[in-house]
This record gives sequence, C-alpha cells and structure tokens, in this order.
Amino acid sequence: MDYYNLAVRNNPASAIALFNRGAIRMNVENDLAGAIRDYDGSLALYPGYAECYINRGYCREQLSDTAGALLDYQRAARLQPRGYEPHVDLAAVKRKMGLFAEAIGEYDTVLEYAPAFYQAYNERGSLKTELKDYQGAMDDLNQAIALHENYPEAFFNRGVLKVTLQDPAGAIEDFSQAIRYQEKYAEAYLNRGVARYMTQDLEGACGDWEIAGNLGLAEGGDYLRRYCKKTGGR
Repeated sequence: MDYYNLAVRNNPASAIALFNRGAIRMNVENDLAGAIRDYDGSLALYPGYAECYINRGYCREQLSDTAGALLDYQRAARLQPRGYEPHVDLAAVKRKMGLFAEAIGEYDTVLEYAPAFYQAYNERGSLKTELKDYQGAMDDLNQAIALHENYPEAFFNRGVLKVTLQDPAGAIEDFSQAIRYQEKYAEAYLNRGVARYMTQDLEGACGDWEIAGNLGLAEGGDYLRRYCKKTGGR
C-alpha cells in the first residue's frame, strides 16, 4: 500500500493511480469504503473509466447499496456497449432486487457476446425456474452442462428443477453428480435428501440430511428432527 500511496501523492491528478490504490483497498485490505473514495476520485478525473464503475459497483453491492451498484453497472455497460462483463454484474444485482425477467435479459446480452459462457446459461436457467419457464430452464441447464461437464452448480440447479417437475429419480442423479464434483456441497446433500424422501427412501434421505447438517447447514438438522424420528433420529 505504501507504493500506491506514494503514487497518488506524486500524481494526485492520475485517475489510474487512484484506481490502482482503490483496487488494493478492495481486493487486499477489504477496505471497501476507502476503495469507493479512491474510485470517486478516479472517476472525477476520468468519467469514462468503465472498469472503475464496475469496481465501485462491486464495493457498493457488498456494502448493501444495491441501488448505487445498479447505477454504476449501468454506466459501465453504456461505456462498453459490446462488452459482456457489466451485464454479468447487472444480472446479479437485478436478481438480488427480485427483477428476474430483467436479469434474464442481461444474461441474454451476455450470451450474445460470449456464447460459450457456461455460467450465464446456469444462472439464466435457475432464473427461468423461478419464473416457471421450465422448458427454457432445462434447455439452459443442459447447455451449461454440455459446455462444462464438471460444473456442480448446474447439476444442482437441474436437480432442483427436476424436483419441481416431480422427477425425483432424475434429481437424485443430478444432486449426486453435483456432490461428485464438489464433495462438501451441503445444499446438494440437503436437496438429494428431499428427492430421496419423495421416493420413500427415508433411510437415504435421513443420511443425506445428517451430512448436510454436519457440513454446517442448519436445515439438515431441522429435517432430521422433523422426519427421521422413526430411524432413531440418526
């Protein structure tokens, strides 16, 4: 940090020096408020600094200033009309705000410019599940897995979709794949337990809920107490 403080003292009118110090505060020191002050200074000197808007938006989002983050990501998107990165951030913050349809539109833009971006298919698929566009969700999650076959989050989200579609056997397969690629995936154990419960496999369900609880997921213990008394509470 001493180096970056010196750079700012020697070049107080340098947008890049302020941006770099802000990045150190954000990424290394976790001083998000200090980073925002540096990004403010950088943008005052160079209002066209798209990456600075993105970083300031991130800091604001982490500090629960969702509206401020949204404005910064929108400014970055206007400055990078053919870039997909600001739209990834816009999609995430709009999801937090409950603007699911708008978030899907942002992922549409991401995939227009980056058609192999498998994470966008996964996120768009989970949003479509929320909006009950189940076929669209399945298509997106299948595509995410086709692009990245070892992607636990996509298997998890497809498993959730299959539970919704009353396909517990298919859900169990997907949750098992998610666990295969991410051994301590507590949410996958929890939801595989739900799918097993749907197939009348109480012993398997209770075993999964126990593992979820041991991995720190409180719902695992809740399910154990509620449904597993007949198996000795495990």
